[in-house]
Amino acid sequence: MLNSGTNSPVLIITGMHRSGTSLTAAFLQKIGLDLGDNLLKGNYWNPKGYFEDIDFVEFQRTVLQTCSQSDETGFPDWGWTDSEQLDSQKLNTYYIEHGKELVKSRSNHSELWGWKDPRTSLMLDFWNEIIPNAYYLFVYRYPWDVTDSILRLNIPFFSQNPESCLKIWKFYNRHILEFYKSHDNRCLLVNLNALLESPGKVLELLKTKLNLPLKSSDKEEQDIKNILMSVYNPQLLRSLHLSHPLIQVLNLTSGGCFEMLNQLDLAADLPSPFSSLSLPRNGGNLERLSLRLHQETIKVQLNPESPQFLIWLSGCIDRYHSTSDESALTDLRQARHKLANFWLSAPPDKLQSSYSGRAGKAQKMLLASGMRDEPMTDGEQREIEELSQYVAKGFESAEAIQYLLAAMLYRRADQLPLQYGRTAVPQWFFNDLLEFMLYFPSYFQEVGEVEHYCSYMQQLVDLVHTRVFSNPDSEIWQNVALIFADTVNFVPLYFSTNNLKNVYTKRADILESILKARGHQIDFSFGKRPANRGKIRIGILKASFAPISETFTTIPAFEHLDREKFEIILYVLNTSDRPLDIYCQSRADKLVKLPQELHSQVEMIRADDLDILFVGSIVTNAAQNIILLALHRLARLQTTYFASPVTTGIRNIDYYISGTLTEPLQAAQAQYSEQLVMLDGTGFCFNYSIQKVEASIKFERKSLGISETAVVFISGANTFKIIPELRETWAKIIAAVPNSVLVLYPFGNTWSGDYVKQPFLNKMSAIFDKYSIDRTRLILLNTLANREDVKAVLQLADVYLDSYPYAGANSTVDPLEVGLPTVVREGNNLRSRQGAAILRDIQLFDLIANSEESYINLSVALGINAQLRKQKRSQIKQKMQQQPRFLDSRAYSAALGSVFEEMLIVNRLENSAFF
Repeated sequence: MLNSGTNSPVLIITGMHRSGTSLTAAFLQKIGLDLGDNLLKGNYWNPKGYFEDIDFVEFQRTVLQTCSQSDETGFPDWGWTDSEQLDSQKLNTYYIEHGKELVKSRSNHSELWGWKDPRTSLMLDFWNEIIPNAYYLFVYRYPWDVTDSILRLNIPFFSQNPESCLKIWKFYNRHILEFYKSHDNRCLLVNLNALLESPGKVLELLKTKLNLPLKSSDKEEQDIKNILMSVYNPQLLRSLHLSHPLIQVLNLTSGGCFEMLNQLDLAADLPSPFSSLSLPRNGGNLERLSLRLHQETIKVQLNPESPQFLIWLSGCIDRYHSTSDESALTDLRQARHKLANFWLSAPPDKLQSSYSGRAGKAQKMLLASGMRDEPMTDGEQREIEELSQYVAKGFESAEAIQYLLAAMLYRRADQLPLQYGRTAVPQWFFNDLLEFMLYFPSYFQEVGEVEHYCSYMQQLVDLVHTRVFSNPDSEIWQNVALIFADTVNFVPLYFSTNNLKNVYTKRADILESILKARGHQIDFSFGKRPANRGKIRIGILKASFAPISETFTTIPAFEHLDREKFEIILYVLNTSDRPLDIYCQSRADKLVKLPQELHSQVEMIRADDLDILFVGSIVTNAAQNIILLALHRLARLQTTYFASPVTTGIRNIDYYISGTLTEPLQAAQAQYSEQLVMLDGTGFCFNYSIQKVEASIKFERKSLGISETAVVFISGANTFKIIPELRETWAKIIAAVPNSVLVLYPFGNTWSGDYVKQPFLNKMSAIFDKYSIDRTRLILLNTLANREDVKAVLQLADVYLDSYPYAGANSTVDPLEVGLPTVVREGNNLRSRQGAAILRDIQLFDLIANSEESYINLSVALGINAQLRKQKRSQIKQKMQQQPRFLDSRAYSAALGSVFEEMLIVNRLENSAFF
């Protein structure tokens, strides 16, 4: 990037000590700046080096010590004493010639050269006389962060005179500011935090403002950031959170620092993001803040085995879950680091008792907090990489459990090089380790992580399946199977594009083996169907008829079945007197509330001698009671549909009902363990008309902070569906459409009733930062009470963005009902095609994309073209007024009734002894 130049231009890097000048110099050296060959080596405080030419450093150190007032208190090595006066006569009389010789010794280089030393900040006029055409890069850092960094050095002078840190910070930056204002055409003034955020902007300013001979580069901002990150150590350049009491104390007692910071920001080419207005308004008085500072000291001294540590940790987790205060996450990182170090130093003979006590409880609290879903800092990344190297050695290596306990705090099992075949695990740790291995992530962080996790789960299920069936009498493996059943949730696999038939089949085998081992009769032979039974006896199995999306797709399966042909029995685990429950009961011959015990539930359903059982609840997530029921033979024929968005893998479910528009044209059957039956169309239907509710709140753009001229993209995709690839895609769309915003309502109660929202917010904010999108263009809504609230919000939007690879179904109908242009992407299986199937059913083919590029292009075209949006709105409203098949409950019931009849005929021919 740095070009050679015939005039040998000089770039001098300086700023107050501990302000990031070493990092800045290291960064510029990486891209070609010649800082000299005789550089000061690193030490504990700057392990990678100071990037200071020793000759210049020793010269300037001597000058400042000599020119400082010898009879005053101060730190002459940095040129500061109480009077803040340097002997300018000595400086300009005795040292000019020596300075010229130093420059001459370096200036014969053909490349752009320079040096870095904070002391130069106090000798700017001196060097300006020697090199009148030199260029300067000034770096300034927040005064509190500089103070914190200096005090950590434990230099006796500063330990005894801590207030001097701030005085010297102002002293140095006053010199810098005065020189900059007189020579701004040859200077860059840059804040450290801004440099860390946008290093590419610094390079651009060096090229455009200072006209330094920088080569043109095709490197993206991310590539430049990677160069900076290769020399950046966040442990050395830590930054206090604005809520830290030290900053608030300084705000009350040291106004001069804030005034100087404000002057620097006003003058800077790349100012800091700080504003005193962003300081917490409820900081309190000096007495309170002093006590808070003492609390910070106490935190550092807390022992993970103390009750105080647990109390503090519990409070941190509560704050993390309930607020967006970044200090809560900072405290959790501190707690995690402290606990990890505790495990690493724990004696082997004390490990079990520590894990059984408060330290173990703290471990489980942190694992359950959700903070592993947060991106790690660079320092944490280095820590976990080192821990992973020990974890990879297996459980037989020395201190293996200590390293694993520490590593568990930072990464999930699928992200660690665990040796699954090894069994040398202490009994006291075995069950918790297994639960850790089976943990399912709420959020994914990196592109490609979903498929990696899916591969991991496939291997893990293969291992458990093989061991359970190879060791049928083993108590250990029966215990493993039980923990597997209680722990594993397969929802994250929905977001993979892989064929999931194998993993779901083996999962069903494992669950079935558990039930058999406990005496459950999985299989059952029904007697011959009574000759005098005129109607087909069909059972509908559901957990409940609660007003959730699953219910509104199950009701069309039975509500208009021909009652002359069908006898309908509803089986539920939970009932209520809600209008929806009453309506469902009115559409059946009877409703049966099943008893609590599984064995009794099975007997009750079998006693009704069903011809067909339709499983209307999802059976592909966690091992809930409905899944255990569905494993049994409960009717002559058993079938399910898209409430389970993948094959169930269950041996006793005979058919899976889907649609011609929802399944790929070829090889659809290969993804199902059941026999695939396809209805014409989507294969599913919704009936929302039976429950009319009013919107609970009136939404306006103004109340959401959205201007009337903004282009509003919106999505109701759940947080689980918004995987890293989708976050990237949406950010690209918002970046490409000026004056656009993204509104999300991702916390729907269908998926969960309890969300840890902060990691999701942080991830969305981070992706906006990556694409230089103002965070105010992201609007997250809390859980909306009902569909009318959803549609009220959708009325404010311009374009709806469906999720992929797990597309929407219920959530895609909502925007269509308000005439909102809806962009979907089509994949290779049911779960990635259901949104496209809905649009195909109403012949809106040009809103269906088949790649990320076409999805982005279509979304951007709609975003920038109001006329196109108007046209699509008109088309959608016209199509939706014609009662699409996916909203025609009567037609759907009739089609499904025909399928049920055909199923029975086919099976009567195949199993004539039972019919």
